[in-house]
Amino acid sequence: MAHKLLGPGDKFERLEHELIVGIDFGTTFSGVSYAFLHPGEVPEIQSVTKFSDQAQSSGKVPSVMYYDKNGDLKGAGAKTTQESFLEEAAENEWTRVEYFKMHLRPAGTEIDTNGLRVADLPPNKTAEQVLGDFLGYLWSETETYIGARHENGKALMDKVRNRTQFVLGHPNGWVGIPQQRMRHSARLGGLISNDEDEQDKIKFVTEGEASTLTCLASKFAPHPIAAGYQFILLDAGGGTLDISSYEVKSPKPLRLIEKTTPDCRFAGSVFVNRNAADYLRGTLCGSEFGDEESISDLVSRQFEERLKPLFSDATAPYRLRMNTSKSIPKYKIRSGFLPISGPAVAKFFEFSITQAIDSIIAARNKIMEKEKKGSRVMPVWVVGGFGSSPWLMKRLKEVLGDDDFSFCQPETNLSKAVADGAVRSFLYGNVTARMSRTCYGTDCLTLFDPFDADHIKRRDLVTPSPFGGHKIGPIFSCIAKKDESIEVSEAYCKSYLRRVLNKDDARHTSSSIYCYDGDDPVPLWFEENKGKFRELCKLEADLSGRCTDKTRRNLGGLVDYWLLDFEIELKLGTTELEARIKWEQNGQTLYGPVRVVYA
Repeated sequence: MAHKLLGPGDKFERLEHELIVGIDFGTTFSGVSYAFLHPGEVPEIQSVTKFSDQAQSSGKVPSVMYYDKNGDLKGAGAKTTQESFLEEAAENEWTRVEYFKMHLRPAGTEIDTNGLRVADLPPNKTAEQVLGDFLGYLWSETETYIGARHENGKALMDKVRNRTQFVLGHPNGWVGIPQQRMRHSARLGGLISNDEDEQDKIKFVTEGEASTLTCLASKFAPHPIAAGYQFILLDAGGGTLDISSYEVKSPKPLRLIEKTTPDCRFAGSVFVNRNAADYLRGTLCGSEFGDEESISDLVSRQFEERLKPLFSDATAPYRLRMNTSKSIPKYKIRSGFLPISGPAVAKFFEFSITQAIDSIIAARNKIMEKEKKGSRVMPVWVVGGFGSSPWLMKRLKEVLGDDDFSFCQPETNLSKAVADGAVRSFLYGNVTARMSRTCYGTDCLTLFDPFDADHIKRRDLVTPSPFGGHKIGPIFSCIAKKDESIEVSEAYCKSYLRRVLNKDDARHTSSSIYCYDGDDPVPLWFEENKGKFRELCKLEADLSGRCTDKTRRNLGGLVDYWLLDFEIELKLGTTELEARIKWEQNGQTLYGPVRVVYA
Protein backbone atom coordinates (compact mmCIF):
# COMPACT_ATOMS: atom_id res chain seq x y z
CA MET A 1 0.00 0.00 0.00
CA ALA A 2 2.19 2.84 -1.29
CA HIS A 3 1.63 6.31 0.09
CA LYS A 4 2.73 9.86 -0.58
CA LEU A 5 5.00 11.28 2.12
CA LEU A 6 3.57 14.23 3.98
CA GLY A 7 5.19 17.32 5.46
CA PRO A 8 4.27 18.83 8.83
CA GLY A 9 0.92 20.57 8.37
CA ASP A 10 0.14 18.79 5.10
CA LYS A 11 -3.37 17.47 4.66
CA PHE A 12 -4.07 13.87 3.75
CA GLU A 13 -5.16 13.86 0.11
CA ARG A 14 -6.69 10.43 -0.43
CA LEU A 15 -10.43 9.90 -0.56
CA GLU A 16 -10.64 7.06 1.96
CA HIS A 17 -9.85 6.98 5.65
CA GLU A 18 -6.72 5.11 6.80
CA LEU A 19 -5.05 4.25 10.10
CA ILE A 20 -1.34 4.03 10.90
CA VAL A 21 -0.36 2.19 14.09
CA GLY A 22 3.13 2.40 15.61
CA ILE A 23 4.04 -0.41 17.99
CA ASP A 24 6.97 -0.38 20.38
CA PHE A 25 7.23 -3.88 21.86
CA GLY A 26 10.12 -3.44 24.22
CA THR A 27 12.07 -5.99 26.21
CA THR A 28 10.49 -4.80 29.46
CA PHE A 29 7.68 -2.38 28.53
CA SER A 30 5.60 -1.72 25.41
CA GLY A 31 3.40 1.03 24.01
CA VAL A 32 1.26 2.00 21.01
CA SER A 33 0.67 5.23 19.09
CA TYR A 34 -1.53 5.83 16.07
CA ALA A 35 -2.73 8.41 13.56
CA PHE A 36 -5.97 8.46 11.60
CA LEU A 37 -5.60 9.74 8.07
CA HIS A 38 -8.83 11.57 7.30
CA PRO A 39 -9.33 13.03 3.79
CA GLY A 40 -8.58 16.76 3.76
CA GLU A 41 -7.24 16.80 7.35
CA VAL A 42 -3.79 17.10 8.91
CA PRO A 43 -2.90 13.82 10.68
CA GLU A 44 -2.52 13.95 14.46
CA ILE A 45 -0.40 11.39 16.29
CA GLN A 46 -2.03 10.07 19.45
CA SER A 47 -1.09 7.45 22.01
CA VAL A 48 -2.92 4.69 23.82
CA THR A 49 -2.75 6.06 27.36
CA LYS A 50 -4.98 3.54 29.13
CA PHE A 51 -4.84 -0.24 28.98
CA SER A 52 -7.24 -2.70 30.55
CA ASP A 53 -6.48 -3.67 34.17
CA GLN A 54 -4.39 -0.56 34.84
CA ALA A 55 -5.00 1.05 38.21
CA GLN A 56 -3.76 4.36 36.80
CA SER A 57 -3.58 5.53 33.21
CA SER A 58 -0.23 4.89 31.59
CA GLY A 59 1.06 4.71 28.05
CA LYS A 60 3.13 1.62 28.73
CA VAL A 61 2.47 -1.93 29.86
CA PRO A 62 4.87 -4.67 30.98
CA SER A 63 6.04 -6.97 28.18
CA VAL A 64 5.00 -9.96 30.24
CA MET A 65 2.61 -12.86 29.65
CA TYR A 66 1.49 -15.92 31.56
CA TYR A 67 0.65 -19.33 30.02
CA ASP A 68 -0.85 -22.45 31.50
CA LYS A 69 0.59 -25.95 31.11
CA ASN A 70 -1.22 -26.39 27.78
CA GLY A 71 0.36 -23.28 26.31
CA ASP A 72 -2.84 -21.23 26.53
CA LEU A 73 -2.46 -17.52 27.24
CA LYS A 74 -3.92 -16.59 30.64
CA GLY A 75 -2.89 -12.95 30.94
CA ALA A 76 -0.75 -10.22 29.36
CA GLY A 77 0.44 -6.70 29.98
CA ALA A 78 -1.09 -4.74 32.85
CA LYS A 79 -3.02 -7.73 34.13
CA THR A 80 0.21 -9.47 35.10
CA THR A 81 0.89 -6.81 37.77
CA GLN A 82 -2.31 -7.44 39.76
CA GLU A 83 -1.93 -9.21 43.10
CA SER A 84 -5.03 -11.35 42.57
CA PHE A 85 -3.78 -12.52 39.18
CA LEU A 86 -0.29 -13.29 40.49
CA GLU A 87 -1.79 -15.37 43.29
CA GLU A 88 -3.90 -17.28 40.76
CA ALA A 89 -0.82 -17.77 38.54
CA ALA A 90 1.19 -19.18 41.45
CA GLU A 91 -1.63 -21.45 42.54
CA ASN A 92 -2.05 -22.89 39.03
CA GLU A 93 1.68 -22.96 38.26
CA TRP A 94 1.33 -20.80 35.18
CA THR A 95 4.53 -19.94 33.31
CA ARG A 96 5.71 -16.33 33.36
CA VAL A 97 7.21 -15.27 30.01
CA GLU A 98 9.31 -12.10 29.82
CA TYR A 99 12.26 -10.87 27.77
CA PHE A 100 10.77 -12.94 24.92
CA LYS A 101 11.92 -10.26 22.49
CA MET A 102 15.45 -11.64 22.94
CA HIS A 103 14.39 -14.87 21.20
CA LEU A 104 14.03 -12.87 17.97
CA ARG A 105 17.58 -11.50 17.99
CA PRO A 106 19.64 -11.95 14.80
CA ALA A 107 21.21 -15.37 14.45
CA GLY A 108 24.66 -16.05 13.07
CA THR A 109 26.12 -12.74 14.23
CA GLU A 110 28.32 -11.73 17.12
CA ILE A 111 25.28 -10.47 19.03
CA ASP A 112 24.54 -12.53 22.12
CA THR A 113 22.71 -12.04 25.40
CA ASN A 114 25.86 -11.25 27.40
CA GLY A 115 25.05 -13.80 30.06
CA LEU A 116 21.40 -12.84 30.54
CA ARG A 117 19.24 -15.92 30.89
CA VAL A 118 16.42 -15.65 28.38
CA ALA A 119 13.33 -17.29 29.82
CA ASP A 120 12.15 -20.55 28.30
CA LEU A 121 9.17 -20.38 25.99
CA PRO A 122 5.87 -21.88 27.18
CA PRO A 123 4.88 -25.43 26.15
CA ASN A 124 4.26 -25.96 22.44
CA LYS A 125 4.98 -22.32 21.61
CA THR A 126 7.52 -20.80 19.23
CA ALA A 127 9.01 -17.33 19.70
CA GLU A 128 6.88 -16.13 16.78
CA GLN A 129 3.71 -17.44 18.40
CA VAL A 130 4.53 -15.79 21.72
CA LEU A 131 5.20 -12.44 20.03
CA GLY A 132 2.03 -12.98 17.98
CA ASP A 133 0.04 -13.34 21.20
CA PHE A 134 1.52 -10.13 22.56
CA LEU A 135 1.02 -8.14 19.34
CA GLY A 136 -2.55 -9.44 19.25
CA TYR A 137 -3.01 -8.20 22.82
CA LEU A 138 -1.62 -4.73 21.98
CA TRP A 139 -3.77 -4.46 18.87
CA SER A 140 -6.90 -5.55 20.75
CA GLU A 141 -6.19 -2.97 23.45
CA THR A 142 -5.69 -0.30 20.77
CA GLU A 143 -9.03 -1.11 19.16
CA THR A 144 -10.73 -1.01 22.55
CA TYR A 145 -9.11 2.32 23.41
CA ILE A 146 -10.12 3.93 20.09
CA GLY A 147 -13.64 2.56 20.39
CA ALA A 148 -14.03 4.05 23.87
CA ARG A 149 -12.18 7.36 23.47
CA HIS A 150 -13.13 8.57 19.98
CA GLU A 151 -16.53 9.86 18.96
CA ASN A 152 -18.12 7.01 16.98
CA GLY A 153 -14.91 5.08 17.56
CA LYS A 154 -16.32 1.70 16.59
CA ALA A 155 -17.75 3.06 13.34
CA LEU A 156 -14.41 4.73 12.67
CA MET A 157 -12.58 1.44 13.14
CA ASP A 158 -14.97 -0.23 10.69
CA LYS A 159 -14.01 2.39 8.09
CA VAL A 160 -10.30 1.67 8.34
CA ARG A 161 -10.48 -2.07 9.02
CA ASN A 162 -8.97 -2.94 5.62
CA ARG A 163 -6.83 0.18 5.38
CA THR A 164 -4.71 -0.11 8.51
CA GLN A 165 -0.93 -0.32 8.37
CA PHE A 166 1.46 -1.10 11.20
CA VAL A 167 5.00 0.13 11.86
CA LEU A 168 6.95 -2.09 14.25
CA GLY A 169 9.98 -0.72 16.06
CA HIS A 170 12.98 -2.98 16.54
CA PRO A 171 16.59 -2.61 17.77
CA ASN A 172 19.27 -1.30 15.43
CA GLY A 173 20.53 -3.93 13.02
CA TRP A 174 17.66 -6.38 13.46
CA VAL A 175 17.00 -6.61 9.72
CA GLY A 176 16.29 -9.61 7.54
CA ILE A 177 15.32 -12.72 9.50
CA PRO A 178 14.13 -10.86 12.64
CA GLN A 179 11.86 -8.70 10.48
CA GLN A 180 10.53 -11.76 8.68
CA ARG A 181 9.76 -13.39 12.04
CA MET A 182 8.05 -10.23 13.31
CA ARG A 183 5.89 -10.08 10.20
CA HIS A 184 4.94 -13.73 10.72
CA SER A 185 4.06 -12.89 14.34
CA ALA A 186 1.86 -10.03 13.13
CA ARG A 187 -0.07 -12.54 11.00
CA LEU A 188 -0.44 -14.92 13.94
CA GLY A 189 -1.62 -12.06 16.14
CA GLY A 190 -4.36 -11.07 13.71
CA LEU A 191 -2.89 -7.71 12.68
CA ILE A 192 -2.92 -8.83 9.05
CA SER A 193 -4.25 -11.84 7.17
CA ASN A 194 -2.27 -14.51 5.34
CA ASP A 195 -3.03 -12.93 1.95
CA GLU A 196 0.10 -12.02 0.01
CA ASP A 197 -1.05 -8.46 -0.60
CA GLU A 198 -1.47 -7.94 3.16
CA GLN A 199 2.22 -8.48 3.96
CA ASP A 200 3.20 -4.98 2.89
CA LYS A 201 0.96 -3.56 5.62
CA ILE A 202 3.72 -4.34 8.11
CA LYS A 203 6.55 -1.79 8.05
CA PHE A 204 9.62 -1.46 10.24
CA VAL A 205 11.77 1.23 11.80
CA THR A 206 14.72 1.02 14.16
CA GLU A 207 14.13 2.15 17.72
CA GLY A 208 17.02 4.58 17.43
CA GLU A 209 15.54 6.25 14.36
CA ALA A 210 12.05 6.38 15.83
CA SER A 211 13.33 7.98 19.05
CA THR A 212 15.32 10.51 17.02
CA LEU A 213 12.24 11.62 15.11
CA THR A 214 10.25 12.05 18.31
CA CYS A 215 13.04 14.10 19.89
CA LEU A 216 13.35 16.37 16.87
CA ALA A 217 9.61 16.97 16.91
CA SER A 218 9.68 17.94 20.59
CA LYS A 219 10.37 21.31 22.20
CA PHE A 220 13.75 19.98 23.39
CA ALA A 221 15.29 19.88 19.90
CA PRO A 222 17.81 22.63 19.02
CA HIS A 223 16.04 25.80 17.99
CA PRO A 224 16.39 26.83 15.32
CA ILE A 225 17.87 23.62 13.98
CA ALA A 226 20.28 24.22 11.11
CA ALA A 227 21.46 22.18 8.17
CA GLY A 228 24.73 20.46 9.03
CA TYR A 229 23.82 19.86 12.68
CA GLN A 230 25.20 16.46 13.73
CA PHE A 231 24.43 14.43 16.84
CA ILE A 232 24.60 10.97 18.39
CA LEU A 233 21.54 9.39 19.96
CA LEU A 234 21.78 6.80 22.74
CA ASP A 235 18.47 4.99 23.15
CA ALA A 236 18.99 3.12 26.42
CA GLY A 237 16.16 0.64 26.78
CA GLY A 238 15.33 -2.42 28.79
CA GLY A 239 17.21 -4.98 26.71
CA THR A 240 19.43 -3.06 24.31
CA LEU A 241 21.47 0.08 23.91
CA ASP A 242 20.85 1.49 20.43
CA ILE A 243 23.39 4.07 19.29
CA SER A 244 22.69 6.06 16.12
CA SER A 245 24.13 9.21 14.59
CA TYR A 246 22.57 11.68 12.18
CA GLU A 247 23.15 14.89 10.29
CA VAL A 248 20.40 17.37 9.44
CA LYS A 249 20.48 17.95 5.68
CA SER A 250 17.42 20.18 5.63
CA PRO A 251 15.51 21.69 8.58
CA LYS A 252 12.34 22.43 6.59
CA PRO A 253 11.16 19.96 5.54
CA LEU A 254 13.19 17.94 8.02
CA ARG A 255 15.58 15.60 6.23
CA LEU A 256 18.22 13.49 7.98
CA ILE A 257 20.99 11.14 6.92
CA GLU A 258 22.71 8.49 8.99
CA LYS A 259 26.36 9.30 9.67
CA THR A 260 27.52 5.91 10.96
CA THR A 261 26.20 2.38 10.90
CA PRO A 262 23.76 2.11 13.84
CA ASP A 263 25.01 -0.01 16.73
CA CYS A 264 23.03 -2.36 18.97
CA ARG A 265 24.36 -3.81 22.20
CA PHE A 266 22.68 -6.18 24.59
CA ALA A 267 23.41 -4.04 27.62
CA GLY A 268 20.11 -2.42 28.62
CA SER A 269 18.66 -2.01 32.08
CA VAL A 270 17.80 -5.71 32.50
CA PHE A 271 21.54 -6.35 32.78
CA VAL A 272 21.72 -3.95 35.73
CA ASN A 273 18.90 -5.95 37.31
CA ARG A 274 20.73 -9.20 36.54
CA ASN A 275 23.82 -7.97 38.36
CA ALA A 276 21.72 -6.84 41.30
CA ALA A 277 20.06 -10.27 41.45
CA ASP A 278 23.46 -12.01 41.39
CA TYR A 279 24.63 -9.83 44.27
CA LEU A 280 21.50 -10.53 46.32
CA ARG A 281 21.75 -14.28 45.73
CA GLY A 282 25.21 -14.25 47.20
CA THR A 283 24.30 -11.95 50.08
CA LEU A 284 21.10 -13.76 51.08
CA CYS A 285 22.19 -17.33 50.31
CA GLY A 286 20.92 -19.63 53.06
CA SER A 287 18.36 -17.14 54.37
CA GLU A 288 14.60 -17.31 54.03
CA PHE A 289 14.93 -14.64 51.34
CA GLY A 290 17.47 -16.50 49.20
CA ASP A 291 15.06 -18.41 46.94
CA GLU A 292 14.53 -17.29 43.35
CA GLU A 293 10.99 -16.02 43.91
CA SER A 294 12.10 -13.80 46.80
CA ILE A 295 15.13 -12.50 44.89
CA SER A 296 13.01 -11.72 41.83
CA ASP A 297 10.43 -9.91 43.98
CA LEU A 298 13.15 -7.93 45.76
CA VAL A 299 14.75 -6.85 42.47
CA SER A 300 11.49 -5.87 40.76
CA ARG A 301 9.72 -4.18 43.66
CA GLN A 302 12.57 -2.60 45.61
CA PHE A 303 15.61 -2.25 43.35
CA GLU A 304 13.90 -1.67 40.00
CA GLU A 305 11.16 0.64 41.24
CA ARG A 306 12.90 2.48 44.08
CA LEU A 307 16.68 2.33 44.24
CA LYS A 308 17.78 2.12 40.60
CA PRO A 309 15.88 5.18 39.24
CA LEU A 310 17.28 7.41 42.01
CA PHE A 311 20.84 6.12 42.30
CA SER A 312 23.28 8.96 41.61
CA ASP A 313 26.03 8.87 44.26
CA ALA A 314 28.44 5.95 44.69
CA THR A 315 29.68 7.34 48.03
CA ALA A 316 26.29 7.22 49.73
CA PRO A 317 24.80 4.20 51.55
CA TYR A 318 21.61 2.56 50.27
CA ARG A 319 19.16 -0.03 51.50
CA LEU A 320 16.39 -2.30 50.26
CA ARG A 321 13.19 -2.96 52.19
CA MET A 322 12.81 -6.68 52.90
CA ASN A 323 9.58 -8.59 53.36
CA THR A 324 10.02 -8.50 57.13
CA SER A 325 10.33 -6.01 59.98
CA LYS A 326 12.88 -8.10 61.88
CA SER A 327 16.61 -7.64 62.27
CA ILE A 328 18.74 -10.59 61.13
CA PRO A 329 22.36 -9.80 62.06
CA LYS A 330 23.77 -12.80 60.14
CA TYR A 331 22.57 -11.23 56.90
CA LYS A 332 23.03 -7.62 58.08
CA ILE A 333 19.27 -7.00 57.88
CA ARG A 334 18.33 -4.20 60.27
CA SER A 335 14.69 -3.54 61.14
CA GLY A 336 13.60 -5.04 57.82
CA PHE A 337 16.20 -3.23 55.66
CA LEU A 338 19.19 -4.70 53.82
CA PRO A 339 22.04 -2.18 53.46
CA ILE A 340 23.94 -1.98 50.15
CA SER A 341 27.03 0.17 49.69
CA GLY A 342 27.20 2.78 46.94
CA PRO A 343 30.20 1.10 45.25
CA ALA A 344 28.28 -2.19 45.14
CA VAL A 345 25.31 -0.53 43.40
CA ALA A 346 27.64 1.28 40.98
CA LYS A 347 29.11 -2.07 39.99
CA PHE A 348 25.64 -3.25 38.92
CA PHE A 349 25.69 -0.51 36.25
CA GLU A 350 29.31 -0.94 35.19
CA PHE A 351 28.84 -3.35 32.26
CA SER A 352 26.02 -1.37 30.63
CA ILE A 353 27.72 2.00 31.05
CA THR A 354 31.01 0.68 29.62
CA GLN A 355 29.15 -0.61 26.55
CA ALA A 356 27.43 2.76 26.06
CA ILE A 357 30.72 4.66 26.35
CA ASP A 358 32.52 2.35 23.90
CA SER A 359 29.79 2.71 21.30
CA ILE A 360 29.50 6.50 21.62
CA ILE A 361 33.27 6.91 21.22
CA ALA A 362 33.28 4.58 18.20
CA ALA A 363 30.47 6.57 16.53
CA ARG A 364 32.24 9.90 17.07
CA ASN A 365 35.57 8.54 15.85
CA LYS A 366 33.97 7.25 12.65
CA ILE A 367 32.39 10.63 11.97
CA MET A 368 35.69 12.45 12.60
CA GLU A 369 37.61 9.96 10.45
CA LYS A 370 35.25 10.32 7.48
CA GLU A 371 35.12 14.11 7.56
CA LYS A 372 38.82 14.60 8.41
CA LYS A 373 37.96 17.71 10.40
CA GLY A 374 39.44 18.94 13.64
CA SER A 375 38.09 17.94 17.03
CA ARG A 376 34.77 19.49 18.03
CA VAL A 377 32.08 18.92 20.61
CA MET A 378 29.58 16.23 19.57
CA PRO A 379 26.05 16.47 21.05
CA VAL A 380 24.73 13.22 22.54
CA TRP A 381 21.02 12.80 23.22
CA VAL A 382 20.21 10.19 25.85
CA VAL A 383 16.69 8.75 25.69
CA GLY A 384 14.79 5.61 26.63
CA GLY A 385 13.64 4.27 29.98
CA PHE A 386 17.19 3.47 31.12
CA GLY A 387 18.28 6.79 29.63
CA SER A 388 16.56 8.61 32.48
CA SER A 389 19.01 7.08 34.99
CA PRO A 390 20.92 9.88 36.76
CA TRP A 391 23.87 7.54 37.34
CA LEU A 392 24.12 6.67 33.65
CA MET A 393 24.18 10.36 32.73
CA LYS A 394 26.66 11.22 35.47
CA ARG A 395 29.11 8.52 34.39
CA LEU A 396 28.83 9.46 30.73
CA LYS A 397 29.78 13.03 31.58
CA GLU A 398 32.59 11.99 33.95
CA VAL A 399 34.22 9.54 31.54
CA LEU A 400 33.67 11.30 28.22
CA GLY A 401 34.16 14.83 29.52
CA ASP A 402 33.08 18.22 28.22
CA ASP A 403 35.80 18.72 25.61
CA ASP A 404 34.51 16.16 23.12
CA PHE A 405 30.84 15.67 24.03
CA SER A 406 27.81 17.52 25.32
CA PHE A 407 24.88 15.59 26.81
CA CYS A 408 21.17 16.16 27.18
CA GLN A 409 18.17 14.09 28.23
CA PRO A 410 15.17 15.32 26.21
CA GLU A 411 12.16 14.98 28.45
CA THR A 412 10.09 13.19 25.85
CA ASN A 413 7.31 10.94 27.08
CA LEU A 414 9.35 7.78 27.58
CA SER A 415 6.33 5.54 27.12
CA LYS A 416 5.63 6.74 23.58
CA ALA A 417 8.94 7.92 22.06
CA VAL A 418 9.46 4.86 19.83
CA ALA A 419 5.77 4.32 19.06
CA ASP A 420 5.28 7.99 18.12
CA GLY A 421 8.46 7.96 16.05
CA ALA A 422 7.31 4.84 14.23
CA VAL A 423 4.22 6.70 13.02
CA ARG A 424 6.32 9.73 12.10
CA SER A 425 8.68 7.59 10.02
CA PHE A 426 5.71 6.36 7.98
CA LEU A 427 4.08 9.75 7.50
CA TYR A 428 7.08 11.95 6.82
CA GLY A 429 10.01 9.75 5.72
CA ASN A 430 12.48 12.14 7.38
CA VAL A 431 15.54 9.90 6.98
CA THR A 432 16.64 10.03 3.36
CA ALA A 433 19.92 8.09 3.49
CA ARG A 434 21.15 5.23 5.64
CA MET A 435 24.49 3.51 6.07
CA SER A 436 25.07 0.10 4.53
CA ARG A 437 25.44 -2.22 7.51
CA THR A 438 27.58 -4.82 5.75
CA CYS A 439 29.04 -5.78 2.38
CA TYR A 440 26.38 -7.46 0.22
CA GLY A 441 27.06 -9.78 -2.68
CA THR A 442 26.55 -13.21 -4.19
CA ASP A 443 28.69 -16.18 -5.19
CA CYS A 444 29.30 -16.93 -8.85
CA LEU A 445 31.79 -18.35 -11.34
CA THR A 446 34.02 -16.20 -13.49
CA LEU A 447 35.97 -16.84 -16.70
CA PHE A 448 39.27 -18.59 -16.13
CA ASP A 449 42.26 -16.42 -17.08
CA PRO A 450 45.34 -18.59 -17.79
CA PHE A 451 47.58 -15.50 -17.37
CA ASP A 452 46.24 -14.55 -13.91
CA ALA A 453 48.58 -15.76 -11.13
CA ASP A 454 45.68 -16.11 -8.67
CA HIS A 455 43.78 -18.23 -11.18
CA ILE A 456 46.79 -20.43 -11.98
CA LYS A 457 47.36 -21.00 -8.25
CA ARG A 458 43.79 -22.30 -7.97
CA ARG A 459 43.63 -24.64 -10.96
CA ASP A 460 41.68 -27.12 -8.81
CA LEU A 461 38.76 -24.67 -8.94
CA VAL A 462 38.70 -24.64 -12.76
CA THR A 463 35.84 -26.49 -14.41
CA PRO A 464 35.01 -26.90 -18.08
CA SER A 465 31.80 -25.21 -19.04
CA PRO A 466 29.26 -27.40 -20.84
CA PHE A 467 28.78 -24.42 -23.12
CA GLY A 468 32.46 -24.03 -23.99
CA GLY A 469 35.49 -22.48 -22.30
CA HIS A 470 36.45 -22.78 -18.65
CA LYS A 471 35.17 -21.22 -15.45
CA ILE A 472 36.81 -20.75 -12.06
CA GLY A 473 35.27 -20.16 -8.67
CA PRO A 474 33.07 -19.62 -6.90
CA ILE A 475 34.14 -16.06 -6.15
CA PHE A 476 32.36 -13.46 -4.03
CA SER A 477 30.84 -10.81 -6.27
CA CYS A 478 30.36 -7.65 -4.19
CA ILE A 479 27.21 -5.69 -5.05
CA ALA A 480 27.25 -3.03 -2.31
CA LYS A 481 30.06 -2.13 0.08
CA LYS A 482 29.92 -1.76 3.83
CA ASP A 483 29.68 1.68 5.48
CA GLU A 484 28.45 3.47 2.38
CA SER A 485 25.77 6.14 2.59
CA ILE A 486 22.81 4.97 0.51
CA GLU A 487 19.88 7.14 -0.52
CA VAL A 488 16.44 5.69 0.16
CA SER A 489 15.67 5.71 -3.56
CA GLU A 490 19.11 4.41 -4.60
CA ALA A 491 19.43 0.93 -6.08
CA TYR A 492 22.57 -1.17 -6.44
CA CYS A 493 22.66 -3.35 -9.53
CA LYS A 494 25.06 -5.92 -10.91
CA SER A 495 24.76 -7.96 -14.10
CA TYR A 496 25.00 -11.74 -14.32
CA LEU A 497 24.63 -14.40 -17.00
CA ARG A 498 22.92 -17.74 -16.64
CA ARG A 499 22.76 -20.53 -19.20
CA VAL A 500 19.81 -22.92 -18.97
CA LEU A 501 18.95 -25.99 -21.03
CA ASN A 502 15.21 -25.94 -20.36
CA LYS A 503 12.53 -23.50 -19.30
CA ASP A 504 11.96 -25.37 -16.06
CA ASP A 505 15.42 -24.35 -14.86
CA ALA A 506 14.66 -20.74 -15.75
CA ARG A 507 11.36 -20.94 -13.89
CA HIS A 508 13.24 -21.67 -10.63
CA THR A 509 16.11 -19.21 -10.89
CA SER A 510 17.67 -18.45 -7.52
CA SER A 511 20.64 -16.49 -6.19
CA SER A 512 21.86 -16.31 -2.61
CA ILE A 513 22.77 -12.97 -1.09
CA TYR A 514 25.72 -13.16 1.29
CA CYS A 515 27.06 -10.63 3.77
CA TYR A 516 30.65 -9.93 4.72
CA ASP A 517 30.86 -8.04 8.02
CA GLY A 518 34.67 -7.80 8.25
CA ASP A 519 37.11 -5.11 7.26
CA ASP A 520 38.54 -4.40 3.82
CA PRO A 521 39.76 -5.92 1.62
CA VAL A 522 36.72 -8.07 0.92
CA PRO A 523 37.82 -11.68 0.25
CA LEU A 524 37.44 -12.77 -3.38
CA TRP A 525 37.64 -16.55 -3.19
CA PHE A 526 34.42 -17.82 -1.67
CA GLU A 527 35.26 -21.36 -0.51
CA GLU A 528 38.58 -20.37 1.06
CA ASN A 529 36.80 -17.74 3.15
CA LYS A 530 33.41 -19.39 3.59
CA GLY A 531 33.46 -18.89 7.36
CA LYS A 532 33.69 -15.13 6.84
CA PHE A 533 30.45 -14.92 4.87
CA ARG A 534 26.93 -15.40 6.16
CA GLU A 535 23.96 -16.15 3.96
CA LEU A 536 21.37 -13.41 4.39
CA CYS A 537 18.65 -14.56 2.02
CA LYS A 538 17.86 -16.26 -1.24
CA LEU A 539 16.28 -14.47 -4.18
CA GLU A 540 13.90 -16.60 -6.20
CA ALA A 541 12.52 -15.56 -9.55
CA ASP A 542 10.74 -16.94 -12.59
CA LEU A 543 12.79 -16.09 -15.69
CA SER A 544 11.03 -18.50 -18.02
CA GLY A 545 9.61 -15.51 -19.89
CA ARG A 546 13.17 -14.69 -20.95
CA CYS A 547 13.46 -17.98 -22.86
CA THR A 548 12.72 -16.62 -26.34
CA ASP A 549 14.21 -17.09 -29.80
CA LYS A 550 16.25 -13.95 -29.17
CA THR A 551 18.04 -15.52 -26.18
CA ARG A 552 18.35 -19.00 -27.69
CA ARG A 553 21.88 -20.18 -28.48
CA ASN A 554 23.35 -23.32 -30.07
CA LEU A 555 26.46 -25.19 -28.93
CA GLY A 556 28.33 -26.80 -31.76
CA GLY A 557 25.13 -27.61 -33.60
CA LEU A 558 24.32 -30.17 -30.91
CA VAL A 559 22.66 -28.52 -27.90
CA ASP A 560 20.26 -25.63 -27.74
CA TYR A 561 20.29 -23.46 -24.62
CA TRP A 562 19.14 -20.02 -23.51
CA LEU A 563 21.59 -17.36 -22.42
CA LEU A 564 19.81 -15.22 -19.84
CA ASP A 565 21.36 -11.94 -18.82
CA PHE A 566 19.82 -10.24 -15.80
CA GLU A 567 20.63 -7.91 -12.96
CA ILE A 568 20.30 -8.36 -9.21
CA GLU A 569 18.99 -5.11 -7.79
CA LEU A 570 19.28 -4.29 -4.10
CA LYS A 571 17.73 -1.31 -2.33
CA LEU A 572 19.52 -0.90 0.99
CA GLY A 573 18.63 2.65 1.99
CA THR A 574 15.20 1.69 3.32
CA THR A 575 14.43 0.10 6.69
CA GLU A 576 13.95 -3.31 5.07
CA LEU A 577 15.98 -5.05 2.36
CA GLU A 578 14.33 -4.77 -1.04
CA ALA A 579 15.62 -7.09 -3.75
CA ARG A 580 14.53 -8.12 -7.21
CA ILE A 581 15.81 -9.39 -10.52
CA LYS A 582 15.40 -7.22 -13.60
CA TRP A 583 16.26 -7.38 -17.31
CA GLU A 584 15.87 -5.47 -20.56
CA GLN A 585 13.47 -6.77 -23.19
CA ASN A 586 12.27 -5.04 -26.33
CA GLY A 587 13.52 -1.70 -25.05
CA GLN A 588 11.69 -2.06 -21.75
CA THR A 589 12.95 -2.74 -18.23
CA LEU A 590 11.08 -5.70 -16.81
CA TYR A 591 11.07 -7.08 -13.29
CA GLY A 592 10.67 -10.64 -12.26
CA PRO A 593 8.33 -11.81 -9.51
CA VAL A 594 10.96 -12.11 -6.81
CA ARG A 595 10.42 -13.76 -3.47
CA VAL A 596 13.02 -13.07 -0.77
CA VAL A 597 13.59 -16.16 1.37
CA TYR A 598 15.74 -15.45 4.42
CA ALA A 599 18.27 -18.08 5.36
